[in-house]
Parts: sequence; C-alpha cells; structure tokens
Amino acid sequence: MKALFGSAQCCTKESAEWWRSSTTDIADEYARARAEAVLLNSYEQYPALASDKKHTFDLAIFMLRYYMDEAPLAGGFWAAGQAGWEPIAIEERIIIDLGDIKLSFQLDRLVRLPSHDLTVLVDLKTAGRMNKNWERNWPLSLQQKLYRWAVREHYSLDLSGHYIEGLLKDVPCDLKYVELPDWSDAELAEAVELFKTLWQRDATLIRSCSTINAETMTYEVDIAKLTEVGLTETTTNPFDCYSYYTQCPMYDICQAPPNQRVALLEESFEWVEPLYLA
Repeated sequence: MKALFGSAQCCTKESAEWWRSSTTDIADEYARARAEAVLLNSYEQYPALASDKKHTFDLAIFMLRYYMDEAPLAGGFWAAGQAGWEPIAIEERIIIDLGDIKLSFQLDRLVRLPSHDLTVLVDLKTAGRMNKNWERNWPLSLQQKLYRWAVREHYSLDLSGHYIEGLLKDVPCDLKYVELPDWSDAELAEAVELFKTLWQRDATLIRSCSTINAETMTYEVDIAKLTEVGLTETTTNPFDCYSYYTQCPMYDICQAPPNQRVALLEESFEWVEPLYLA
C-alpha cells in the first residue's frame, strides 16, 4: 500500500536542497534559507504532517539546522578528510532496466573526491533511536544492496564507502554513521533476484484486481478492490512493525478487524496519485 498512500519524511528534501545549494557558489546563509523554505513548504503542503505531535515544525527545523551545522558531505568517510569532495548526484532518480521490469529509486547523496579517485554513497535515515540494534539492521538491508548494485550499473563506479547517515528525531539531536559491508558480486546478484521475486508477487496481486482495456491493451486497476485485497488477503511482516524503533504507521490498521481496515486507512493517510501497471 505504500505505492498508494504516503506522507512527507522530515529532512529528506530539505537536506537535498542544502547540499545542492551549499556545494555551489551560493552564500552559506542563502543555502540555509533555501533549505528551510523547502521545509516550510512541506508543512504547508501536508496539513496532516503539521498536526502530527511527533513531527512538529519546531522539531523539524531544529533537526534541519543541526544537520546543516554538523553533517559532512562525505558522511562517515574520514580516511581522506572532508575537504575537496564534489557531488555526483543529490536526490537523483535512477532507473535500471531489468528486462520486463525496472528498478527505480532516488539516491540521497553520491559524492567523489577527484584527487584520490574515491566515491562514497550516503543514505539519510531519520530515527527515534539509534542504538546497537538499529545499527545491526543495516548490513542485511535489501534496499542498500540494490543501491550499491545500481550505482555500479548506472555510473560504472565501485564505491570506496557506503554509509547510513542516521539523524535522531529528538532534542538534542544527533548524527550517527553506519558503514555498510563491501558486499560480494554474488550477494548483490542475489539481492537483484530477490527484488524480481518481490516484484512478481506484487504484480500478481495488482493484476488480480485489474481488467484489460481492449482498446489500449493496458491494465486498468480497480483501486477499491486492490485496497481491500491488500489489507485483508496479504501477509504482514512483523519484523517491520518497529523498524528504526519507530512504530509502523500501518500498525493500528493491521491490528484492526478486517472489515474496519479500509476506513481506517482512508482516515489515516492522504491519497496520492496511483501508479498503474502497464
């Protein structure tokens, strides 16, 4: 259901604006003002976010300012210092063709140090807690393995470092970096195959709630049926109920009786434009 319902994540777009602006000739004060303007626009655009007591504007602006003060461009990669790094991609959409399907994702930050021929990938994650258990989750991350594989495929680059950049959602704020393993070619290939398997499962579900338009020969999705089936006939993943030590926003819906879930979903989430399966 994440393809149908979504919410704004604090500091993702704002940090991207900060890096885009601060790595140019724009004055630091102006770069900070541009990033803060993006944050203000997010709260004006998403009323539900502004009314969320766990994600107040005051907390968000505190986190953003802390981030702009403390986060280094190359994340946790200190072996060559933090001077001289340049961005390759900042919040850039990457699409990799896998034949029948496409792998599409957005890179938070890919940077290079030309003088040492180094390339580092940094992925920003906000978290309510950043303890040892939080750190231990990342080496198993399918998402991060796919990022590593796609950077190599799209840019023909091997990474010198790959980091999770944890930003604490609290006052006082904190930054923590987790260095990810140098996964083997076999491990990355395995991740791609797992992605294909998950895609096939989801595609089968969507097609079961679709009809073919005889004129265009494309699938037309019955959103109401897909919502019902997705909430009542699919398995839950209990390991994600408290990912990053934050309760999943779908938790209360999963705990509700099946005949109440659609109504709860519509009350709790903002509708966004659906993605149709062609």
